[in-house]
Amino acid sequence: MLSGIVFYFIIRQKRKHLEAIRWMEQERVLREKEHQLESEIAKEEIIKLQNENLKTELEFKNQELTSFTYHLVNKNELINESKSALQKLEKRFQDQAELKKEIKSVYKLTEQNSNIDEDWENFVQSFDQVHANFFKRLTDEFGDLSPNDYKMCTYLRMNLTSKEIASLMNISIRSVETNRYRLRKKLDLDPETNLVQFLMKY
Repeated sequence: MLSGIVFYFIIRQKRKHLEAIRWMEQERVLREKEHQLESEIAKEEIIKLQNENLKTELEFKNQELTSFTYHLVNKNELINESKSALQKLEKRFQDQAELKKEIKSVYKLTEQNSNIDEDWENFVQSFDQVHANFFKRLTDEFGDLSPNDYKMCTYLRMNLTSKEIASLMNISIRSVETNRYRLRKKLDLDPETNLVQFLMKY
């Protein structure tokens, strides 16, 4: 009988031990799941923050690009107005050789300060940061675009007016309209397709 009682207690202890092990295993699995869930939530929060930061950075770069563009427009308009005023002065003082020479010198200096190519390079760098791979995607689909076509595509993608584009490219508004027409043909657009909206896809 004593051996039966001892055996009963041994069995009972084993069961308790097994239950304790099972409980500890369940606790471990539960803790792992909680840890995994916390880790996933933390990752989602990090991704969310990264996306928000990228969005904020992109918006800031877009504002910078817009400011830079209008700075160029204003600069070119001022240069063109100055050149026009100098040409008028040159005509008024045709008899005064010394003064005419000074006016020509200022005119030349104004032309040198245009730096259209340098402005364009700076502009492209800023633009490419905001609209990644815009030029690459255009090149991949339309290989026969000229440097002027790329400029037109870029300025139209920014939704600039013909007057603003004319100022940036140092051409007349009529030339801008002609360039737009040629560009439409190169892009093989039908008359119903809006050129600006088409370029917004790139």
